Amino acid sequence: NNNNNNNAPVVEEPAEPEPSNPCRVFVGGLNPDGTDDDVKGLLSKAGTIVEFERARNNRFVYLIFETAEAAQSAADKFNGQTLKDVELRVELEDTSKKFKRQQARAARAKKNVTRNNNNNN
Repeated sequence: NNNNNNNAPVVEEPAEPEPSNPCRVFVGGLNPDGTDDDVKGLLSKAGTIVEFERARNNRFVYLIFETAEAAQSAADKFNGQTLKDVELRVELEDTSKKFKRQQARAARAKKNVTRNNNNNN
C-alpha cells in the first residue's frame, strides 16, 4: 500500500546563494520618465559599464561594471544623489537578501502545499 500522494506538487528547495558579483550594482528609486542614457551618463563617471538591465516598472536597474573598484566607486559616489528630481539608491548587489527572499518563497510554497494536501484528505 503506497501512501505517497503522486498528485502533490513538487516544491524545490532554493538553491545555494549565487556567489556575489562584486561588479554588479543595484540602482533604485529611478524616475520612470528617465532614460537609460540618463542613468548610464551619470554612473559611467565611476567606470565602464559592461551590462545594463532595466526592470519592467522602470524604477530600478542593475549595472555590471568592468571592475569591482568601479562598482564600489559608483555606490560611494552616487548613493543619495538626485537624478531627474528623484534621490537614487545605489548599492552593491547583496545576494544574501536575494537568497533570504528565495528561502521565504519556498517556505510559503511548501506551507501552501501541505495545507492543500490536508484539505484534500
